[in-house]
Amino acid sequence: MSASVSLSVRVAPDLRERLEDLALSQGKRPATLAAELLATAIDDPSPEAEDGPLVDAVTDLFKGMDGHGVPLRREAALALARVVDQGGSPAVLAVRTLLDIVAELFDAEEPEFRAFLADLGTPVAAVSA
Repeated sequence: MSASVSLSVRVAPDLRERLEDLALSQGKRPATLAAELLATAIDDPSPEAEDGPLVDAVTDLFKGMDGHGVPLRREAALALARVVDQGGSPAVLAVRTLLDIVAELFDAEEPEFRAFLADLGTPVAAVSA
């Protein structure tokens, strides 16, 4: 057995519970499973996730735009688009916030805005309301 050192980390209670449940199902102690998972993540990191279609649509939307606040809005919109592309419950709030950013830049009647909404799969009437 190789020498080991102690490592203490803080995790959310639900993550701790999930770790304990998984360890129990595998007949291991949570600390043993956590060490194995950490070693696996470090030894074989998963490749970076590729950007999805919404990130591509946001990138296209901001092409050629400049002006005060545009770079910040672009980066915020890209970060939100990545959350949306990953899905899950955080995506719902991200979509709303992303639409707010885009709506600040475009009139709802502009072709760029309509094309963006089409890429997003959002009916224009839902945003105009």
